Amino acid sequence: MDGQVTAGMLVCAIPKRTIVIWLTKRLATFSLALVGTALEFLKSDMRPADVYQFECRVEEIVRELARSVEEWCFNALEPQKVESMALQVEYEGQVYRRLKHKTPHAQILTRFGNITLTRATYRLGGRGRTIAPLEIALG
Repeated sequence: MDGQVTAGMLVCAIPKRTIVIWLTKRLATFSLALVGTALEFLKSDMRPADVYQFECRVEEIVRELARSVEEWCFNALEPQKVESMALQVEYEGQVYRRLKHKTPHAQILTRFGNITLTRATYRLGGRGRTIAPLEIALG
């Protein structure tokens, strides 16, 4: 990673089958929530307040689905086992060594809400600055 980290340097291949399986399970969960919301609305008096509440609930469910897809995709970019990643990387002319465990970076704001990115980190020297190549690549 000389000077610039790119996603192609660090991402693992995610088989289409893995994506399909994960997304199918998530869609089943969200489908049940949408069905419940629709049934609740259809039993209501359908006053403007009921319509507004229905729209808000549908938006909330769809936004959560989008947020969870984004979070999963970003977290799936690196191999799960940190040991399979490069022991050291060079970034901006300095060599960083991989730390033993991935660490979570919570509250990353995205278009769909906050996500937690669990990523490998690398340290400059014994107690120097740390970088997370995945975060650098994602911007």
